[in-house]
Amino acid sequence: MERTWYVYSLSDPRTMAVRYVGWAFDLGRRLAQHSRRAKAERNHKACWLKHLADLGLGPILTELESGTAGWADAERRWIAHFHSLGANLTNLTDGGEGIEGFRFSEVSKSKMARAKLGKKRTAEHTAKIVASLRGRKRPASVGQAVSRAKLGHSVSEETRVKLSRAIRGRKHTPEAIAKIAAASAGRHHSSNAKAKQRAAKIGKPLSIEHRRKLSEAKRGRPLSEAHKAKIRASNPAGWKHTAEAIAKITVARRARAAVCKRQK
Repeated sequence: MERTWYVYSLSDPRTMAVRYVGWAFDLGRRLAQHSRRAKAERNHKACWLKHLADLGLGPILTELESGTAGWADAERRWIAHFHSLGANLTNLTDGGEGIEGFRFSEVSKSKMARAKLGKKRTAEHTAKIVASLRGRKRPASVGQAVSRAKLGHSVSEETRVKLSRAIRGRKHTPEAIAKIAAASAGRHHSSNAKAKQRAAKIGKPLSIEHRRKLSEAKRGRPLSEAHKAKIRASNPAGWKHTAEAIAKITVARRARAAVCKRQK
């Protein structure tokens, strides 16, 4: 599927004069790139953008033309058009540079991947990437491609430990919780997934805080008849608490009775 390109102009917000013409697949991303790169570049366009930034202003982006082929000709045509009108463009060339539709070969991709393997980004670099991606939504086609690429992929134990450490203590926003609940509604785990979850939790003690939250969440919630039937069916011989469990239940009930008595 061919991507749609856009030829655009950047205008000075003070005079509305066109100062630059370019092309991009993603106009929002390209505008952010112009502002970011202007801090490091030394050319006419960068000086103009930095001057606007110092005044608390930014360029006005206008879409001029779009298509799926021939962006180079379109860019050259629009640059020539504004030159003919006497526009003081900051473009260094007449446009059309680059290789339209170019795709790296798998060999080139592998070489680039090996070259970057093990290299760590600086904290500043990571912060800039996070800031540029925050709030940006992936197109549905990209999400589907990522999903297909990860389908059947098993995560190593080392990666799982790292993910667990990174997520530990992080709380979802109410909006995120609502989205997760909506996505999970009506979804049932497979028998294999349930077995893995049970195996992972066996022998793992719950913290006092975790138990308190579970207790508060379940307090006053009646069990359905279907739920009761499942509990009975899971142990036909009947449940028998250990002596330790009975002692804990007794202490908890006495404490609850004492609270109720004081409240009366």
